[in-house]
Amino acid sequence: MNRDLLAKFVSKEPLSEAQLPALFAQIGLTGSEWDYLALYEQIRAYCEAFVSRFDALSIPELGFHGFRCEELYRFLFDDRQFGLNFNKKTGAGVLYGPAHTQARRDFVNQLPDPIRLACLRRKLLLTEVLDVCPDGVHIDLDQMDIVDIGMGHGIYALIGQDQSWVLKSGQSEHQAFFMALLDVLGWPSCLYYDLVTPKGQLWQLSAYSPPPHLHTERLKGPQMCRQLAYHAALGDLFGRGDRHFDNYVCRDQDLFPVDVSILFWPNNNEWVSRYTSGGLSELAILMTAYLGDMNALSTCWEMFFDHYESVFELLREKQSEIKALLGKYYRDPEQKMDFILSQINHQKETLMLQKEMYRRSLISYKERVFMKPFLWSLLDRDPSLGTPLRWMYYFANQTEWTAFFLLDYHHRRFVLDEIKALALAKGVLTDGDWDRLQYDMDVMSTQLS
Repeated sequence: MNRDLLAKFVSKEPLSEAQLPALFAQIGLTGSEWDYLALYEQIRAYCEAFVSRFDALSIPELGFHGFRCEELYRFLFDDRQFGLNFNKKTGAGVLYGPAHTQARRDFVNQLPDPIRLACLRRKLLLTEVLDVCPDGVHIDLDQMDIVDIGMGHGIYALIGQDQSWVLKSGQSEHQAFFMALLDVLGWPSCLYYDLVTPKGQLWQLSAYSPPPHLHTERLKGPQMCRQLAYHAALGDLFGRGDRHFDNYVCRDQDLFPVDVSILFWPNNNEWVSRYTSGGLSELAILMTAYLGDMNALSTCWEMFFDHYESVFELLREKQSEIKALLGKYYRDPEQKMDFILSQINHQKETLMLQKEMYRRSLISYKERVFMKPFLWSLLDRDPSLGTPLRWMYYFANQTEWTAFFLLDYHHRRFVLDEIKALALAKGVLTDGDWDRLQYDMDVMSTQLS
């Protein structure tokens, strides 16, 4: 890489007619057919437009910053920068929404095809990960489309006619084990490989399934209820965290998890409760389809836990195979087996605890779902009512299920109280509406037992 040329481009120094072709050669664009000056100007305009688009979504007061053109230029021309990542403070409960994700993806995926493919192919080749793919994996970048499918950072789908794959940097401690566990249980899974390049870099390669549009109507029906219940039980009994629906793939009517990054987590129920209250667990996702129909909600609850309970017996039947699997993937298999047995060997007590945790969390979720449209209405009518936290939840709540995630964990209950007070004052919420919500929550508490 010619770092002097890149530095000139980043600093907006003029480049000569001879330097422009050399700059674009760095991403694989060569030949006399290109109008390099036009490309140069096109990329500058493209980056500036994206900076403006993302600035409108950023919340710098909370540590969620936009992008600078210099960062975008370096992503395009520096092959060592694998992905374009959010500039976001981590570990502080700073949430993003689909508008942020779509904007970040669009910057990569809406680049003119010759630039996008040349840029991404060179990045992928530089990783050397294609040199260590296992037998049966056929990746020919010249014959594949490459798109960014990541949420907050770059993850690439390599889409071919016969095979399609997802490539992600880093290595998961648990993903390979969990896919093997699903195979032992006879549940749907996908091909997955942990790879190590000659330079010692770690990568994850998995089979790619194009995500269908998931909506509440699709969740209705016994098959989806059964699969969500199975994965809720398995996740609870194995201490699996981060089980929001973006970490599931729905292929036809088969559901299976991806990005299994947290397993055997102590006190995992506390996090499952937080995720459920925010609409980000299997049961919350399922119940979204029935929140307005108490009878259907109660029926769905009973069906869900019938399937949930059946997983205990399945795990007991597969106990020896699971133990062998733990020995293959972990250094402390006995400790992890004890983690599982401590729950499945006390089935009655575990079920009671789980049902109570989910009941309380779903009641909280119902209140948060009720409040979502009032926040949207208030800020759409009068953007001056927006505070950093209100805007954060305005964006984060845009998915069909998400509702004020991590409200209690970060002591943000006051946000709901503020929205209620404003909505009453502005006349978009009435006392009668609020009383009906409280009544519905009481009924829900009684029925979900």
